[in-house]
Amino acid sequence: MKTLRKYSILLVWLSLFPGCVPGDDYESISPCEAPEVSAVKATAFFDTLQNEVTRIKEPIYLKLYVTSSDKEDNIYGAIYLQDHPSSPSLGVELRTGLRDAYLLYPPGTEVLLGLEGLYVKPHKGGLQVGSKLESFGNTTLGRIPAQVTKEYLRLSCGVVKEVAARSVAADTLDGNYSFMYVRFNDVQLVTDDLCKRFAEPQHTTIRTLNTCDEKKLELLNSGYSAFSDSLLPSGTGHVQGILKYRGSVPQLLLNSVKEVQLTDSRCDGLELDCSLSQADSGSEEDDPVPTEEGRVLISELADPLNTTTSGNGRFIELYNASDLPADLSGWELRRYTNGNTEFTNSTVVTFDQVVMKGKSTLVIAANPTHFEEIYGFAPDLSGGSATAADSNGDDNVILVNAQGQTVDVFGVPGEDGTGTDRDFMDGRAVRHGHVTLGNPVFDLSEWEVYQGYNADGNNFLPRYAPADLTPGVHDGS
Repeated sequence: MKTLRKYSILLVWLSLFPGCVPGDDYESISPCEAPEVSAVKATAFFDTLQNEVTRIKEPIYLKLYVTSSDKEDNIYGAIYLQDHPSSPSLGVELRTGLRDAYLLYPPGTEVLLGLEGLYVKPHKGGLQVGSKLESFGNTTLGRIPAQVTKEYLRLSCGVVKEVAARSVAADTLDGNYSFMYVRFNDVQLVTDDLCKRFAEPQHTTIRTLNTCDEKKLELLNSGYSAFSDSLLPSGTGHVQGILKYRGSVPQLLLNSVKEVQLTDSRCDGLELDCSLSQADSGSEEDDPVPTEEGRVLISELADPLNTTTSGNGRFIELYNASDLPADLSGWELRRYTNGNTEFTNSTVVTFDQVVMKGKSTLVIAANPTHFEEIYGFAPDLSGGSATAADSNGDDNVILVNAQGQTVDVFGVPGEDGTGTDRDFMDGRAVRHGHVTLGNPVFDLSEWEVYQGYNADGNNFLPRYAPADLTPGVHDGS
């Protein structure tokens, strides 16, 4: 990692002579809640970092502006900031457990972010900030506790400024502008998402937009947001929000439903009247996922080191976190092998006439005969060779419901998991017990991953069947 020594020397000087520091990389700030300190220019600090989680040990401060609001409950677990209210060069994601953050930090508020004691990591041109989260040797970023967030994010004396979204073109993103407040023009929903609501109840939901020249963009909406049940507009126009990425696909996180303005004629000439009566017609095809089914999630994937062709101990486990039963008829587990962007029918596990009891597990074995010989009991289902139940650790798995909607996911389809933090080859991946909702967007922090292939000793945690595995047992079951 590049050294921060050049800042340390200046910070020592500051402790003796507080106030303004000359030079383009520093700006003088007098926060209302603290003695006068000087802020490092955010981009200058960012340029010192390498692509790894780093603990900041020096009293470094960044002057930033709040761009997000959790008032409508679509944004949670983070506050988004940038280094200028309208012409930003750097976007920042501050991970925090603070709720109703908009009451303290409304959009446009000038703040001073103190980094000492926190952990940072560059991500696609933006900066992630949070606490340290260890998961069996893997260091990631967790959320700062709500009660201490104000100690790191201090209100400045600057007046609240109007935040203006930066206009960007989808074909110029190339993995940049992460965590900035941006605007895309000339976009429309893909036809598959027309006449749908912003989100399914209690589910993080992805809706897909295309530009008029077919560039893909996604809306990431919470099923708990104030506008989750609102009907999506069917025209063409602009949309703005906080920019994130799912793999290489750009996503927008909305502060408010007002940030979606699709009122012009569609690029494809399609005219469609999406009335509320049509959306609420009660047809089986358009019904949202029942709450109890929304609590079914992938809880464990196993690839024990001692698996052989004559003793296959691989399996995948589902868990129903609800007290109510869940009918999985029509559901599927789809495997995206290595970096494949498509699944094949031969890899799909189906659940015809399968009903999960409340607070129960469902174990699907790659080979049911071998499974019973190894673990001493029969699995609930037979997955078969090369299916989602027979993953060797670097594959991606998606759980979809009878309507084809993604309920839960492990990994990122289209990205080979080999050598990544989610690769569980010769080991296993286990869902944390506190996770009780499926997540259609993969979040590594929800998992404990045991890796057994890394012979250099780092993250070397091979798992053996049956001693190191617990099929049929999950926290709460």
